[in-house]
Amino acid sequence: MNAELYHTNLAALRRVLPGATISAIEEAGRAPLGIIAEPDVSDINLDLGGSVLYGGGAATYASGQVARFRAAPNRLSFDAPRIGSRWVKGEGDVYQSLIDRFGPLPDAADGETDVPVGALVSLGVGLGLHLPLLQGSFHYRDLILVEPYAHFIDASLRVLDWTKLLTGLSETGGSLHLLIGDDPAALSAKTFEALRKNAFARLDGSYIFTHYNSPILDRTRDLFAQQVPTLGSSLGFVEDECIMIRNAVTNLAGPKGSIASATQPPRTGMPTLVVGTGPSLDDAIGDIRRLRRDAILISGGTALSALLEQGIVPDLHCEVENDPETFDGLAMVAARHDLSNIPLLSAVTIDPRIPGLFGDVLFYFQDRVTSSVLFEGDYGRWRHAAPTVTNLALRAGAWLGSGQIYFFGLDLGSKSPDKHHSDASYYNWTDDEYLRSGTGMDRFEIPLPGNFGGTAYTNLALLFTRAFFNAFAAAHREVALINCSDGVRIENTTPARPGEVQLPAAAASGAGIIAETIAESAPRTALQAEMPAAVSTYERALERWMADARGALASAAGLDAAISSLAPLLDQSRPGAAEDRAACACYSGTLLLILQYAFAHHRRLPPAERPAFDSAVLKALTAHLEVMAAMTERTLSGLRANVL
Repeated sequence: MNAELYHTNLAALRRVLPGATISAIEEAGRAPLGIIAEPDVSDINLDLGGSVLYGGGAATYASGQVARFRAAPNRLSFDAPRIGSRWVKGEGDVYQSLIDRFGPLPDAADGETDVPVGALVSLGVGLGLHLPLLQGSFHYRDLILVEPYAHFIDASLRVLDWTKLLTGLSETGGSLHLLIGDDPAALSAKTFEALRKNAFARLDGSYIFTHYNSPILDRTRDLFAQQVPTLGSSLGFVEDECIMIRNAVTNLAGPKGSIASATQPPRTGMPTLVVGTGPSLDDAIGDIRRLRRDAILISGGTALSALLEQGIVPDLHCEVENDPETFDGLAMVAARHDLSNIPLLSAVTIDPRIPGLFGDVLFYFQDRVTSSVLFEGDYGRWRHAAPTVTNLALRAGAWLGSGQIYFFGLDLGSKSPDKHHSDASYYNWTDDEYLRSGTGMDRFEIPLPGNFGGTAYTNLALLFTRAFFNAFAAAHREVALINCSDGVRIENTTPARPGEVQLPAAAASGAGIIAETIAESAPRTALQAEMPAAVSTYERALERWMADARGALASAAGLDAAISSLAPLLDQSRPGAAEDRAACACYSGTLLLILQYAFAHHRRLPPAERPAFDSAVLKALTAHLEVMAAMTERTLSGLRANVL
């Protein structure tokens, strides 16, 4: 309706949004939707061709909707950390000190609305007339807009002053994120990622607003809601980062292994079978044996033991975990089966004793961990290859160039809440209670739709993992993903019973393709020569990071100011030298977890109690910085003495 307004808005968005988003809006603008006047009222609507978007007019609809939302807003709430669990490490001392003095985390209903929270998510934009009303009614920093139809954004730019929205966001230190697409799994995954990246510390109390209903938005909302319990999950622990940098340097300096470059050209179009060790694997073994001649067979983690017990040798085995328990389990398998001819694909951060159990070894650089940022160079990091071995195995199939990936035993839970793994897994080889529990695996108590219908059950850890499978499926639409597992449903995959799968006869062998791939992988010679200097520059970067963090806390007037001052130091996507980004990767996860808890507690306290709480938080954070600094210094001293 207003060409000048449209071009002003588009120019403003061009400064803050990715080029691909702007291109989608411009493409929609070549065939704009009609904006029509409502009869007998001073209002407008969006003509959808035979119907309109809003009942009663856009302004009337938005006003009533926001009024109802003010009366009963939908907000995210943060759960208190389970001190003493595997999900809380050294930062538990900080939580406990705050709880001892100020009591447990108050109920979410006590949260004050005067504290600016991390974000408001609007599922749907339409003409966007609700956005200024929300901005004037609620205190938040980032605005995350999810819209399936770029034509609606184009129409909004013609009737709404987006420059005022952007100015309001800038004044509160926030930013705009616009997610456009017609794939609910991709939209829910991007919403999940946007909140974790931009609103992690201030997650508690963030708003989820639904502007209109459509099949795409409804499914997006449902998928996002399923992942909400894992939104606050750790972005990393300094303890793990220390283990991983030690393991990575030791592995890279060791006698075995080459590098699986993320950019290595794919070798094959041959199908891949990815095998996990969920309970449904037991019923699929016969079909895996039938199909393995005509596909590349990749095992993940404990699935190796289940396959070998059945006389099936994988073409490639995958490992990710850095803890000693993984070596202990594999040593049990090696005592019963010869692993020396099985190729291994693993994170460079695994226990350095593991490569010696296998034949050829391919290391890859994980996404977002210290060692990858420091050493990846031109090799590149593997996205969508975490957090579990089966995520890696799936990514390996795509990396090899498979057009079809079939997965078995990827249950991400169980149809039976009491059964967590295949009967043939090494977890069941002993009477050790800890092993038989799946090394302390949390109970399956969260119901989700099953892959073949019905209900399957999962836990928070596997629910978090499912988000990464959904994100992989959305990012690799060129690969047909066929889920043959009788467990939890994974979006954008095709369910298929194992007995229904038929494969054409293969012209090559999976083992031969893996051998050729390994032969073409990158040697470590140059990297080994550069490691001592890289570790030295990393050590200096850690010292700089610590000095900056101490300064930010010392000058902060309260918790909110501390979060803002620390934000550049905690942004893992920030540009800069590798060693500085590695220091950020090392320390940021732990500090963000502490800030997330502290913000939730702060927000729910009466205003009069917040200054004392903030003072205690800043003091505890400052003390914990020294704990973390001592931890990294011990790690690097050990590397200098024993490896470099």
